[in-house]
Order: sequence, then structure tokens, then C-alpha cells
Amino acid sequence: MDTRFEPTQYLVQAAANVLLACENGQVRRFEVDDWEAVFEAAYRWFRAFGRESLGELAQNAPDSVSAGDKLLREFPDRLAMLVADALTTNSIAPPLHISLAPESLAAPYGAVVFANFPRAVEELAPLLVDGMEEQMRRHTFSGVVAVHDTWMQKDGYPERVLRLDAENDVIIEQGVLNPRKPERILLLLGPGSDEAAWHRRWHDVAGTCGIDVVNPYEFAQIADDKWQTFRIWRNAGVPTPVTLLVPPDTASTAEMCLSLVDRSSAPIVAKPRHGTEGLAATVCNPAETTDPLKVIWERGDDALLQPFTNDLVWVDEAGEDHTAVLRMNVTGKAGGSSRVESGFVHVAARGCGIASVGHQGRLRPILRSALKVRIGGRLAPFPAHLTVQCQACACAAVEAVAAASRKTRLAGVDIVVSAGDDGVPRALALEVNPRPAGLSHSRFLSVGWETEGEPGVSRFMWGE
Repeated sequence: MDTRFEPTQYLVQAAANVLLACENGQVRRFEVDDWEAVFEAAYRWFRAFGRESLGELAQNAPDSVSAGDKLLREFPDRLAMLVADALTTNSIAPPLHISLAPESLAAPYGAVVFANFPRAVEELAPLLVDGMEEQMRRHTFSGVVAVHDTWMQKDGYPERVLRLDAENDVIIEQGVLNPRKPERILLLLGPGSDEAAWHRRWHDVAGTCGIDVVNPYEFAQIADDKWQTFRIWRNAGVPTPVTLLVPPDTASTAEMCLSLVDRSSAPIVAKPRHGTEGLAATVCNPAETTDPLKVIWERGDDALLQPFTNDLVWVDEAGEDHTAVLRMNVTGKAGGSSRVESGFVHVAARGCGIASVGHQGRLRPILRSALKVRIGGRLAPFPAHLTVQCQACACAAVEAVAAASRKTRLAGVDIVVSAGDDGVPRALALEVNPRPAGLSHSRFLSVGWETEGEPGVSRFMWGE
């Protein structure tokens, strides 16, 4: 059958065409922040006009009409989510087909448990591919599936899964015929309201069911607290920027800021003790910290102050330079050492000191030729030996937290580079994320970062 008339893709495309069309003949454009609005519009369209759209399907693939009609009756919300994903991202993930026929699960297998649907397929796809590669290496392993937390029963048996159909290059969403417990689970894409509590709840469920957790809550509990992480790194000798804790309404913050830097005009970073994506983080002068600190305190959080020590720069295709932060995906097995397998670069928006998608930044593959280090006001090439130092720093950061809690098989470490007063570039660990995001942009690292690697996260963490 022509893939245009596969029921899921046919309905998604029909709704997308309607939402894209403008009265003047122009094509409407949507941004990432439009996801909720697109979802609501697509859902209303499926409810009101979905069945009318099946006419062309009846002419070209009559056997698919009944399936299309059933999708509209049973899964209008999922169809609307797929429309929102399609119109608000430039995803390279395989298309998703909703199958009405349940499938058996073979054990042992791994599962990625997630809570957030928006753009989830884009993030989950590389993990499903990694699981397939592990299945090819270890023939006793049956691959990796993704399970929304509402599809997972409290006894650890999934009722519904997303799985990769590599032969047809599609992701299939379908029910499970004979539920089996996964061998281990990876917890990602938690709810935005309280990811930490969600992580703990599902870690406890897995423990009760005898399921191993790739990224255990004990590790996440420390990693989610930037102040506790800093103290552990400092005691373990992990290179990291000097950090001060600033509880709400702390007096003499200007004096505290000046103690971090050698001059009053040197930039300071103010950021929340908890949180991701650089939200509420600001680069400012020591005398200008009052408002940024109030923003953080009003969120109900402590603030952290650090000197702005990042001299890492990404040079884009137009030759413009941007502040950059390296994301190193550190992986490991239960009894083995950690290693950096993959990563990407957080590239800041032009003129912004915070390299994060939360500040309109972008994610790019790690390529040494595009990286520079600012030394004494000029941009110098990123030295080859620094690639090894950055990876070693990321591994040391994860191992220090694991030593104080429990080993994890996956964590994302943000690394910056500081040239210091002597002009010698050094890697510094900035933060560690126990539920790393941005995985759709992750690439396996080449030796010396000389070439852009293949898409993927880990060939290692699903192993025994």
C-alpha cells in the first residue's frame, strides 16, 4: 500500500494540510511554542471533520477505511498529538503508525518510560535504534520499547508500547498481547510539574516489581540539586566553577558576588538551585543581581551564584560566534567504568550568555572544527587534547555523584571550557542531568571530534 494511505499518516497529513492553509494561499508556519494550540485545533478538526476526510482513502485504499474510522473514534487525541509534532518540529524520526492489532513482547527487553507526549517520538527514536543494535549484538536481548507511564501497570506490565519496525522504517504504537515485565527501564521526559517526584515514584514501582532502573532515583536526587552536586564535586576534586548558595532575601549579595570575581565588571551567573533548560538563569554584573535573584526566589527556590567562566565558542556557518556548552552523554554498565559515547553542543542565541534551548538556543553536533576557545580577547582553535580532557571531566563528574549515591547507566553532563588567567584552556563540569533531554540531536563522538558522528545515544548502557 502507498504509505500516503496508511491510516495514521493519511489522517495526520489531512489535518496538517487544513491547519497549514491560509485564506490568501500562503502556507502558515508554526513554532515549537505553538504545540498546544496546534494540538487543540487538530483535535477539534478530527472530531468535526475527520470522518469526512476518509473519502479519498476509500478511493485509493478501501481496505484502510475501517481502520481510519476506528482511529478517529478511539485515538483522536493521539492523532492530534502527531499533527502537533509534525507541524512544530523538523523531526528526522521515522513516522509513527498506530496499529489496531496487539503484538506479543519477547523477553528480556528494555523500556523507556516517559510522561510527556509533546515531541516524544523525536526524543525516543534514537534510543529505540540503540536497543535494536544491542539486540543484534546480544541475541538473547529482544530490544527496547517506549512506554508512556499511563500505559504501564503498577505491577510493571505494559499494556501498550512504541516499538521500532526497522524493516519498514516506522515506529509502531500498539497494544500488548502477552504483557511481560521489562528487564530494565530508563526514566525520561517526566512531567514538567515535578519531574523529581515522578522519577522517585516510578523508581519505587520498578523496585517493587524487580525491574532494574537505568538512571536510579538515588543518583537523580543529588543531580537534581545543583548545590549538593557542587559540594560533592568540590570534595572529589572534579573541576567546576566556584559556587555560592544564596537563600531567599540574603543580605549583602553584591559583596558575595564581588568575592567570586576579581573586578566589579566581571560577569556573574545567577541560576536556580533546581531546574533545567537554563530557566531563570541570567548573566549579569555583580551590581545587577537583585532582580535576577528575586526572579529565582519568587519561584520558591534558592539561588546559586557563579563567576561566568565559559570561554567556549561555537562559530556558525555565517562566521558568527556564539557562547557554547558541551553536552556529554556518559554511559556505563552495572560493574564497569563510565565512558562518554555521544553528545551535542548547546549553542546560545546571538548575544546571549546562557547556552540553552530555554533561552532560544540551538543544539548542534559536536565538531571540533566549529569550536573555538576565547583566549585574551581572540578566538583560538579548540586543541585536540582538550577533547580527551572534556570527556574525562564528564566521567569524573558522574562517578563522583554515583559514589555518593548509586551508579547510573546514563547521565548528561554539561561541560564548559575556561581559559583562566594563564590562557590554558581547561574543562569544567557545570551541571549533570539524570534524565538527559535533546537526545534527538545526540551523535556518537568520533575520535578527536574530527567528523560528525552517527545519530545515537549509547551502544553500551543496555548491555549486561
